[in-house]
Amino acid sequence: MIASRTSSLLAFALAASSLSACSYDCGTVSRTVASGTVRDGAGVILANASVDLTDNLRPTFLRVGVGVMGLASSAGAPLRGHVTHASLVTESGELLHEIPTGTETLYLDGVVALNVDVSKSQYDRVRNAILTNRAKVILDTDIPGREHIETTLSDAHDVPGTVSRCSPTA
Repeated sequence: MIASRTSSLLAFALAASSLSACSYDCGTVSRTVASGTVRDGAGVILANASVDLTDNLRPTFLRVGVGVMGLASSAGAPLRGHVTHASLVTESGELLHEIPTGTETLYLDGVVALNVDVSKSQYDRVRNAILTNRAKVILDTDIPGREHIETTLSDAHDVPGTVSRCSPTA
């Protein structure tokens, strides 16, 4: 009986230690990024636009992030709070994603932002459009003379991911 109990405790201890030593790959498998300078019709720089696509592992998800940030310390001026419609489109104008125009959850210099998990087909569609270096962020505003602003996203490139070993937390 004592030998049986000792064997059971030893087996339990080994199982518990193997669970706590369990690890797995996690992190960002790959990223695709692009950016563009938001200018008005006269060429005045108003903000910067960027797209960041991430393929994540454990938790596994695909994410599309699009942001328009005002210049440093601008508090998003002159665009923040004046964007009535925003979208990410292909070079031919085909809609890829609507971008929310609310500013209540944005950082100080934020103008508009999108951060959404997508399907594999949506991810591939956006990635292919971005890699042409001709996809655009479109902003419609209520600012006279700046009612419609198109920003072409360029310098699209893939960035290596950062996958590491993770362990479950107790």
